[in-house]
Amino acid sequence: MRQEVAAAQADHVPAQTRRELEAARAEVRGRAIAARVTADAALGAATALATYTREGLGALPVSEAEPRQLLLFATTTG
Repeated sequence: MRQEVAAAQADHVPAQTRRELEAARAEVRGRAIAARVTADAALGAATALATYTREGLGALPVSEAEPRQLLLFATTTG
């Protein structure tokens, strides 16, 4: 962040600093994408667990609008 501010305020940004900024930006983008994927996976798992719990208890009908998740928590008997 400090380099971003310095580059924004500078009249001229050296080539080395531009390369460092591009590398830092790429790393931040990668981390942001990974964080989003993790959040989406957690939300999917929570939805699957809620659906499994509701269906198992029979307490609440499962909404037709709720997307069906993989049966992550189902057990199989063989």
